[in-house]
Amino acid sequence: MPFDMRRMPKRVSVLYFLFGILFMMITLIPGTPIAQARPLFAATPSISVSTPGSLMIGQDFTFTVSFDNTGSSTGYGPFVDVIFPVNGVDGDPYATPAEVQDGIDFDATLGATYLGSKLECTVREFNSSGRAIHPYARDTNGDYLVVTGDGGDKLVSCKLPFGSFVPSQPSVSVIFNATLSELADSSAPLPIRARGGFMYGSDPLDNWCCDAIILSPSSNTSSTWQGGSPATVTPSILTMSKSGSPPESETATGPNFPRTYTINVDIAAGQIVDNLTIGDSLPDNVQFIAMISPASCATEPSTTTPGGTLLCDLGSVTGGAGNDAQVQFSFYVPLEDAAASRVLPATTGASSTSENDAYVEGDWLPKDTRDQPSQHLAVGTPPSVDYAHTNKSIPVQKSSSVVGGGDAIPGATLEFTIEFQVSDYFAFGAVFLEDVISDDLHVDAAFTPTLQING
Repeated sequence: MPFDMRRMPKRVSVLYFLFGILFMMITLIPGTPIAQARPLFAATPSISVSTPGSLMIGQDFTFTVSFDNTGSSTGYGPFVDVIFPVNGVDGDPYATPAEVQDGIDFDATLGATYLGSKLECTVREFNSSGRAIHPYARDTNGDYLVVTGDGGDKLVSCKLPFGSFVPSQPSVSVIFNATLSELADSSAPLPIRARGGFMYGSDPLDNWCCDAIILSPSSNTSSTWQGGSPATVTPSILTMSKSGSPPESETATGPNFPRTYTINVDIAAGQIVDNLTIGDSLPDNVQFIAMISPASCATEPSTTTPGGTLLCDLGSVTGGAGNDAQVQFSFYVPLEDAAASRVLPATTGASSTSENDAYVEGDWLPKDTRDQPSQHLAVGTPPSVDYAHTNKSIPVQKSSSVVGGGDAIPGATLEFTIEFQVSDYFAFGAVFLEDVISDDLHVDAAFTPTLQING
C-alpha cells in the first residue's frame, strides 16, 4: 500500500518535520563533512613575478608581483603571498650554532606598495619545522592554513586594496621592497616564490564553512609555487658595460672621424677586487689611436695596424662610487682591415660592422668567511659582443628639439636636424636628403631650412 502522510497521526507528522529540520542544522554545522561542488564559473587568481635578475650584493632593490583574475567570475578579498629566501645559501637560524642568514629579506619599513600607497602586509617566519600560519586563508573548519617552507625564511602576505576583483579588471602590479645581504654568495641564484588568492572566495561573506577560499596554486607547499620554477635574483660582485661615441652607433670611415670606446666597471659597495684587469679585443677593422683614461696601459694595440688587444691592470679597487673603474680610448675605422681588405667596398660603399669584445677579471675575498678563500671573477670573456657599430660611407642621423623648450605636446613647435658625414675614402655628388613628415605634424611654412657644412 502506498505511503500517505495524510493518514499519519498529527504527532507523527510533526516528529518527521522536526527530524528534517534537525538534519539540515547538523549538515550546516562548521566542520561537518559535506560535499562541496566547485562553482561552474570560478575566479582564478594569477600572478607573475619580475625581478632585476642580477644584483649587486648588499643592495636595496624592488621587484614586482603582478596580480590578475583570469577566471570567469568575481573573486573577493584578493591578496598575494611572497616567500622571501632570507636564509640564502648558508643561513639557518635554527642550526646549532645558528648560521647567519645571507639571502633576501623583506624591507618592512618601506613594505609593499600599489600606485605609491603602502599595503597592509603580515610577515610570518617559518619556524624550525618549516611551518608558518597564514594570516588570512582558512579551511572549512575555520582553521588558518599552514604554509611550509624553509625554517628562517619569511612568508609575506599582502592584501590588495580592492574588496573584489573581476575578470575584466586590468592586472595590478605590487612593488615589494627588499634587501640583498652583503654576505650573499656570488653567482648563486636566490628564488622568490609567490601565489595569489581570494580570502573570501566567490562571495563577499567571510563564510569559510561554505564558500571555500580560492588559492592559485592551491598547494601550501611553497616550493611548488610557480610550478617549481620561481623568479630569481643572482648576487654579483662586479658588472661591466661598454659604450661607444659613434652617433646612433654608426660612423663614417677615416681618421677625420675619431671615436671613443668606454668600458665601465661597477663593484658592489664596500667590496674590494684585487688585480682588477680590463681587457678589450679590437676588431680587425678598427684602428687604435691612443689611451684617454688611464694615460697608459700595460698592453696597448698597434697605432698603425688595425685590431689588437688592450690590457689595463688597475690594481685593487673598492666598490661604491659607481663607475668604480673605467678605461677609455680613441679609434677610427681605416680604409683597410688587418688583412689588407677594404673595410667598405670601393665600388658600392656598402656598410660593414665592427663588433667589439671587452672583459674584466679580478680576485675577490668575500666578507663571509664561509665563502672564502678568494674567488677569481671574470665578466664578458670573449667571444662575447659588448658593443657594435656600423661603418658607412655616408651615415645620416636625425634629431629633434622643442623650440623654446618644454615637452613635445600638441601645439608645440619642433625643430628637426639632419646630420650626415662623408667618409674620407669616398666622394659623392648630387647628394639628396629626403625626410618624411608623419601625419600628426604640419610643416611651418614660415621657417626657412638651412644647410651648414663643416670641414
